[in-house]
Amino acid sequence: MKNSKHLFLLILLSITTLFWTACGGEHKPGDGHNHGAEETTAEGEHAEGEEHGEHAESSLELTAEQMNNVGVELGTISRQNLSDVIKVNGELDVHSQHIATVSAFTDGIVTQMRVALNAHVNKGAVVAVLRKSDLIDLQQEYLAGKNQLVYAEQEYQRYKDLKEANATATKNFQKAESELRSLQTNLKAWEAKLRQMQINPATLTADNLKTDIVLTAPISGTVTRLNVNVGAALSVGTSVADVVDFSKIHTDFFVFEKDVQKVKVGQKISFNFPSNPQQVYSATIKGMDKALDPEKKALRIHADIDRTGAVPSGGFTDGTYVEGRIELSGKGVDALPKDALVKDGTQDFILVVEEKEASGNIRFKKVPVTVGAMNDAFVEVKPLETLPAGTQVVLKGAFFVAAQGKVGEDGHGH
Repeated sequence: MKNSKHLFLLILLSITTLFWTACGGEHKPGDGHNHGAEETTAEGEHAEGEEHGEHAESSLELTAEQMNNVGVELGTISRQNLSDVIKVNGELDVHSQHIATVSAFTDGIVTQMRVALNAHVNKGAVVAVLRKSDLIDLQQEYLAGKNQLVYAEQEYQRYKDLKEANATATKNFQKAESELRSLQTNLKAWEAKLRQMQINPATLTADNLKTDIVLTAPISGTVTRLNVNVGAALSVGTSVADVVDFSKIHTDFFVFEKDVQKVKVGQKISFNFPSNPQQVYSATIKGMDKALDPEKKALRIHADIDRTGAVPSGGFTDGTYVEGRIELSGKGVDALPKDALVKDGTQDFILVVEEKEASGNIRFKKVPVTVGAMNDAFVEVKPLETLPAGTQVVLKGAFFVAAQGKVGEDGHGH
C-alpha cells in the first residue's frame, strides 16, 4: 500500500512538470514574442538593404568641386607596348643649330630695344637699334671718293692720250694711273663697309645719310635672354639677345651599353614627365651617337617628337627631365595607368563616365576588367563589357571616386 502511494505521487509530479514546460514554451499574442513579426521585420530590413546597395552601386557621383579638389583626371584607354621595352631616361633638348645669338657687329650706343623677353620674333625682325657716331664719316669718305674718281679717270685718260702722242713723259701717266687704281680700291673697301652697316652704296647720296644701325634676328624663335638695355655702349661681338627655335625641340635619351645593340633608328619611344605619368607622348629615333657619353656611361640617342598627338599646353620646355620606354617588338595593348584600377574583393574595376550633368556633376559607373601585362606605370585592361570608342575613364583619383561611392553606401540610413 505504501509502494502504491509513492508510485501515484511520482506520476503526478511528472504530469505537472510536462504541463508547466508546455506553458513556458508557448507565446501568447501581444506578449512580445511574435516570431512571425520578427521574421517579417528581418526580411524587410534585408530587402531594404539590398535596395539601398543597388542604389549606392549606381550612385558614384562627384561634383565638379570635389573633382578639382582631389585632382581627378579623365582620359581614354590608350595603346601601350608592355611586352618588350627598354626603360630609358632623358631630357628635352634644342640643338645648337637652332639657337642663335644676336651680337653687335660694330660698336655703338643702344637707342632702342624692339623685342621683349619670351616674345616670338621672325627671322630678319629688328631686335635693337644702335647709334654709331662715326657712321657719318664713313659715308662722307665714300661720297668724296666717288666724286674724286671722276676727276682721276679724266686725268688718267688725258695722260694716256698725251703719252701715245709722245707729248708727255711716261712718269706723269704712271702717276695718274696709280692714283686712279688706289682710289678705285678705296671705293671698293668703303662700299663693303657700307653694306656691312646695312647701307646700299648705289642709293647713297648726301640727302639720305644714316646714323642708325639695326641688329636683326638670324632665325625665327623665342627671345630667351636680353643681355643689354637702352643706353648701353656696345663693342664688336657684344651679345644683345638669345633666340631659340623651340619648334625644333627633341628628346635625348641615354641607353646603357648592355642594351645598345637592341636599339636602332626608326624605333618608337613613348615618354612622359615624372610629374604626370598618365600623359604619354611619342617620339621616333632619328639618330644615335657613335660613342658613349663619358659621364653617363651610356649612348645618347636622338628622337623627334610626334607633334600630331597631345602637346603640353605651354609647349615642351628645353632641359625638362623625361622617362621613356623604347618599343622593341610586339603589338600595343589597351592599357591604363595603374592608378586607374580599383579592387573590390578579388575583382578589378575601372570607373567610366556614365553621365555628365549640366550642373557639372559627373556620374561614374564601375566596369569590371581583367588585367594582363604591366610595367611600372601601365597595366593592360580588358573590360568585361563592351565600351564605345572614346569612352572616358578615370585615370587619376579612381580610389577617391570609389571611396565616395562606398561612403554613400555605408552612410545611408532610413
